[in-house]
Amino acid sequence: MQRHMPLNRSFYRKVADRLSRMLAYMLRGHTFGEFGSKSYVGKPFMLRGQSAIALGSNVSIWKMARLEVVRARADKIVIRIGDDTVIQPFVHISAVQSVEIGRECLFASGVYISDHDHVWQDPNISTLKKHELEIEPVSIGDGVWLGERVIVLKGVSIGEGSVVGAGSVVSKNIPKRCVAGGVPARILKQWNEITGEWEKA
Repeated sequence: MQRHMPLNRSFYRKVADRLSRMLAYMLRGHTFGEFGSKSYVGKPFMLRGQSAIALGSNVSIWKMARLEVVRARADKIVIRIGDDTVIQPFVHISAVQSVEIGRECLFASGVYISDHDHVWQDPNISTLKKHELEIEPVSIGDGVWLGERVIVLKGVSIGEGSVVGAGSVVSKNIPKRCVAGGVPARILKQWNEITGEWEKA
C-alpha cells in the first residue's frame, strides 16, 4: 500500500505558507518603508516606526519579533534587512540612526541588536529619567549567523560570513569569516583563504 502523506503535507504546508505571507503583507506590508516580494513578517510582539524599516526580497521574520525605530522619520530608512535573511522568534532590533543587516543572514531566537544605549554616567539621576542616548550605527554583513540570544551592542560591525556563538555579547568589531564567542565576544577561529580551512585565532 502506497503512502502519500509526506507529499500531501508538503503541498498543504506550501499553500498555508503562501496564504500566511499574503495575509501578513495585507495586514502589515504596506506600513513598511520598503517591503520586498515574498517577504513575510509573522505576528509581531511590537512594530514601531515601520515606515523607517526596509525589508528586501524573501525576508522571513518569524512571530513575536520586536522591531522598533526610535524617533522615526518618514523620509529616512533606519533599519535595513537584506534579501533572503531569516529572523527567528523573539528577536529584538532597535535603532535610532542605523542598523544595516546584509543578505542571507540567519538570526536565532532571542537575538538583540541595538545602535544606542542610555546615558547612565550621572548617578544622581535615575536612568529611567534620562532622555539622552548614546548612538553609533551597527552593520552586519552578508551571510552572518547569530546564535541563540546573541547581543550586538552599538557601534559594532560584523563582517560577512562570520558566526557568533549562542549567548555571546558583541561589543567590538568582528572581521569577516570568523567564528566568535564569549562575553565579551572574541575571535576563536578565522577562515584562511589560502588553505581553505578554519584556523584557531
